[in-house]
Amino acid sequence: MSKTEVLFQNTRRLVLLMAAWLSACCSGLADDHVNADDVFSWSHLPALPDTHGVAGCFAGVCDAGPNGPRDGLLVVAGGANFPGPPPWEGGAKTWQADTWLLTAPDGSWTPGPRLNRPWAYGVSVSYGGRFWCVGGGDATEHGRSTSVVQWSQRDGRLVVEPDALPPLPRAMAFGA
Repeated sequence: MSKTEVLFQNTRRLVLLMAAWLSACCSGLADDHVNADDVFSWSHLPALPDTHGVAGCFAGVCDAGPNGPRDGLLVVAGGANFPGPPPWEGGAKTWQADTWLLTAPDGSWTPGPRLNRPWAYGVSVSYGGRFWCVGGGDATEHGRSTSVVQWSQRDGRLVVEPDALPPLPRAMAFGA
């Protein structure tokens, strides 16, 4: 059996396993008549100070205090937008390097440290009290880097560390 056939067979098994798991989870919800409003509480966060917003930004949570996750800091970093005319009027897309910090749902956004370059459309992962930015790109290239964003207790500020892990095997953007 070729490597491609083995990969296809393993992928098929994984998809079937995930479908069975999802079916079991959903059937349990249906049997219990769970109402989404009883499980989730939705509310709006304050709008970002950037009046145009950002698409494809990195977003995650960092531990930001002595109480760990209870002192979580929501971070929005990078992204892209059209600060001038919209695209249908010939406007140019602009990539951003800004970061914005939110310490409480009813708080206000404050500027954070800039990314080492304007960047967007990568994958965001919050793990281990840190916030990881994987891959992404700008107008000219997709990247292989993985940066970490974390709160420095010693300095009392957010720190962006580019190239925190070895580079990805190949450039990647628009991941999920």
